[in-house]
Amino acid sequence: MKDNKYAPYVLGPVLLVVWGLVFYKIYQAVYGSEEVFDIPQYNKLPVFEEKQEDSTYVLLVDYKDPFLGKRFYYSSDNNGSAVGSRTKSSRTKSTPPKISKKTPQPIVQNVTSKPFPAIVYQGYQVMDNDTVALLKINNRFYPIARKRDVFQQVHVKEIYKDSIRLQFGQQEQTFMKKR
Repeated sequence: MKDNKYAPYVLGPVLLVVWGLVFYKIYQAVYGSEEVFDIPQYNKLPVFEEKQEDSTYVLLVDYKDPFLGKRFYYSSDNNGSAVGSRTKSSRTKSTPPKISKKTPQPIVQNVTSKPFPAIVYQGYQVMDNDTVALLKINNRFYPIARKRDVFQQVHVKEIYKDSIRLQFGQQEQTFMKKR
């Protein structure tokens, strides 16, 4: 460096340019362009549709509990939902539950009543001292569902922390929160 007489003359302007760019970036960040963004105002949030197929599965298992030594059987009840039952300890001789073979009874359905649509209760939120629910009806998402609101002919009756009570036609049903 001692041998080069021109180094201060070259490095001085380079140093000024670098510090000038640093201060220019800081100035731009603080006093930058004054673009005004118009934020759209909504009375209700937009509704989003999801293209999803219903993916409900029921596990049909017959296994021995490794800790208690008991067998666990699943069978379905009249509504088609799984019901579990335990038998005696496997150390004592146990037999699987006997399934009675009854003749199927014809199911009489009232043609005038429609079945409940596919509903998923995803939770709730407290906004402005009002409780709103996050609700999905027939794969259509409703982020703000208040008590006494109607979506696709489904009336919101009550909103609880872990469930929601809805009415569809003359039917009233409670749906648990999806985990």
